[in-house]
Amino acid sequence: MGHVDHGKTTLLDTVRNSHVVTAESGGITQHIGSYAIEFQGKKITFIDTPGHEAFSAMRVRGGKVADIIVLVIDAAEGVMPQTLEALSSAFSYKVPIIVALNKIDLPSANPTMVKGQLAKSGLLVEGYGGDTVTVEISAKTGQNVDSLLEMILLTAQLNPPKGRWDPPLEAYIIESKLDRRRGPVASIVVKSGKISLGEEISAGTISGKVKQLLNDKGERLSEVGPGISAEVLGFSSVPVVGESINLGKSHVSEQKLGHPSTVTPPFDVEGPMLKIILKADVMGSLEALKISLNHLPFFSSQASVIFSGIGDVSDSDVNLAKASSAVIFAFRVKVVEWAIKMAESLNVEIRSYLIIYKLTEDVETALKGITAWKKSEGPGQALVLKIFPLNSGDRIFGCRVTQGSLRTGDRIKIMREDGEIGKSRIKNLKIGKEKVDKVITEKECGALLTGAVSVLIGDKLEVI
Repeated sequence: MGHVDHGKTTLLDTVRNSHVVTAESGGITQHIGSYAIEFQGKKITFIDTPGHEAFSAMRVRGGKVADIIVLVIDAAEGVMPQTLEALSSAFSYKVPIIVALNKIDLPSANPTMVKGQLAKSGLLVEGYGGDTVTVEISAKTGQNVDSLLEMILLTAQLNPPKGRWDPPLEAYIIESKLDRRRGPVASIVVKSGKISLGEEISAGTISGKVKQLLNDKGERLSEVGPGISAEVLGFSSVPVVGESINLGKSHVSEQKLGHPSTVTPPFDVEGPMLKIILKADVMGSLEALKISLNHLPFFSSQASVIFSGIGDVSDSDVNLAKASSAVIFAFRVKVVEWAIKMAESLNVEIRSYLIIYKLTEDVETALKGITAWKKSEGPGQALVLKIFPLNSGDRIFGCRVTQGSLRTGDRIKIMREDGEIGKSRIKNLKIGKEKVDKVITEKECGALLTGAVSVLIGDKLEVI
């Protein structure tokens, strides 16, 4: 575990002597990956968790199934937000922690600084009043990586995992997806007991029969036991990530789990709204996307995910988008050829992404546009700043338009301390000496009102 770009996947890449990192869009791990190695005659299974802030729920799952947590910290950058989050998860699951101080080969590396930061965060390492082991490594050069693996084995000896091949089964789904050729696929880690080919299994409300078990190299297995990760094929539909796996068919209903069958989007807001159809490759990504979108400013009031699912964008998604005036956001999935043609003919927009923050940035830009539109085109409001008496007995009210616009002829109400004190009409408007028909948001103007209206500085004019 650790902050984004602190070298978790590069470390694993060095350990496995493979190229996991080069396959990741944008250089960040988008999904939980689990990989097994053999070192000094012992097997170690690594669960590589994403460091980007959007994937906090996935990191929690990664910690839940782990026997040991390796906290990877950039020795030059130090403790960062996701470092603290990972540390919090580690504390909550009460598993041993090994600190890997990475990028020790950089001239700016400062292990002493990082150890002090950890102490302030509640993790006392060796030499700072505690017994948590730190290993100074360079994932890039391989420096001290074997020492880190030796420390993992030693920690496992001192804190033996409780897993055994005998029942009961304790296993978890750490990722799931819908494969176009293979159907529902679940990535699992077994902590105790075993899963064998042909067995009936269930996760939450989803049941199935194990058709295939594959390790991280794609090799077929006949059974999976403690400490082993694998892909399982055979679920009737895509199971929910984080669910525990049981032997036998599911006897749990959606109601017992508390999973709502439908969610009613908030369509009762005024003005335009961004309606989103969200498609992603795996459940973990879909979950992370929803979390990220809900954290965007104005999302709850200006946007709604009217449908979300995993798998490629199909013609049914396009039909739904057309019927609901929605935009389809596709994350790491393909758009089937027929859906592309249909979208073009129906004028439905499909936007595809490989990196999560590119998608959220585009949604945020759209939300800003909607907010600006509502602010400029919504009901006009102005604040009275000055009052200029005229020889005729009329008064010009110097105003700043704070929302929407004011137009000549608009009927208005005068508001004072949230209470209405009267109504009037805008007789004319001027910006400087020039008479205008309309004044927009953030502009100042002079307004001449009809009737004998008692308006004071600080009052608000609201268009009816």
